[in-house]
Amino acid sequence: MESKIEVTKSLSKALQSKNYKIIEYEFPEIEFVGGYVAKMINVKVTVEKDGVKDLLDLLVKSSVNSSEDMFTEAYLNEIDVYSKIVSNFDKFAEERGVEKFRNLPDFYGTSITDDRFVVVLENLVPKGFKVRDLKPLDMDHLKLLLEAYAKWHAFSFALNDQKPEIFRQLGKRNIELEDWKIADATLTAFEEQIDYLLSLYEKRDRPDIVRKLRELRKSFKILMKEFLKNTNEEYLVVTHADVWNNNFLFKYNEKLEPIEVKIVDWQTAVVGSPMIDIAQLFFFCCFSQELNHMDDLLLFYHNTLSEKIKELGSNPENCFPREACLKAFKRYAALGIGGMPFLMRMQFNNIDMSHTYDLVENDSGNFSSILGDGVSDLEKFFEQVDAIFDLCIERDLL
Repeated sequence: MESKIEVTKSLSKALQSKNYKIIEYEFPEIEFVGGYVAKMINVKVTVEKDGVKDLLDLLVKSSVNSSEDMFTEAYLNEIDVYSKIVSNFDKFAEERGVEKFRNLPDFYGTSITDDRFVVVLENLVPKGFKVRDLKPLDMDHLKLLLEAYAKWHAFSFALNDQKPEIFRQLGKRNIELEDWKIADATLTAFEEQIDYLLSLYEKRDRPDIVRKLRELRKSFKILMKEFLKNTNEEYLVVTHADVWNNNFLFKYNEKLEPIEVKIVDWQTAVVGSPMIDIAQLFFFCCFSQELNHMDDLLLFYHNTLSEKIKELGSNPENCFPREACLKAFKRYAALGIGGMPFLMRMQFNNIDMSHTYDLVENDSGNFSSILGDGVSDLEKFFEQVDAIFDLCIERDLL
């Protein structure tokens, strides 16, 4: 467990880079909370900048192990997103005289040492944001997220259109994606859960689904590698590529309707097709009731994307025409469908993600171990999976 001294050192380094003078720290009674690949603690900091005092409510997100653990690339990747990519998007928005991307927590700096990686962000909880449980998204939540991802993708398209040399720099990485351990661990977990689902369906009278699952299992790794290498892919953006319920914080009105969303955890962000985010959103986070409206949802996404691209000064027909959007979705839908068994088991087994950082501490990379045994309520599980596979087969997405 890290000490408060270590946290204050990291905070001091991060905030000084933003020209803040720290006056006082206030730590909560509860110490560190486990995250997916990091530990987090909320700290209130009284600061002074340009002679004005302010109270910042911050989230300090810290790596769990040394720089040798399997998530090192992920920590550095998230630091790049906030310190380089978002800053370039913000500068671009200012130049174009339009609103910055608002669906991220505010960034206050970073601290990197030989054995620790720290990102300092605004604490969203006091502002009324909260993580939902793992239940599937309804249409209100889903449309908020489609709007957010459309605007995020629009920044990449417009920047690449107008300043391609800057966009190319944003896509450069310190490690080849083929050597990215977290990608390999995710691939392994998804393949294991495709195998698990296949073993269940081999005992059921659904030879059509068995056949599609076998085809998916055979091609999944190839398609994943193609996505990471951008094989034959013309339309590229900075993707989130970690689209699931634990990475969204929603704010609600007095009627408990979602009115705003913040997207967090950008450790796996890569340059690739924007449709990886949409495929994950649909198949990681939705049940069949929402997916039955897939055409309307894709149209809503593309209309929002096009409006933002226009606002940023580019032509959406040049950046990402609707036909290309639909073609890319059909190509990458299988990556979302292939991850669905893992996320579906998480939802039905009601997995508590607050303790999964032990995977990092053990450096096992065995993501499937968090799922437990079997599936609770197997009848309802098959009801949903059957419906989703029937829809995907009907739409030729598999």
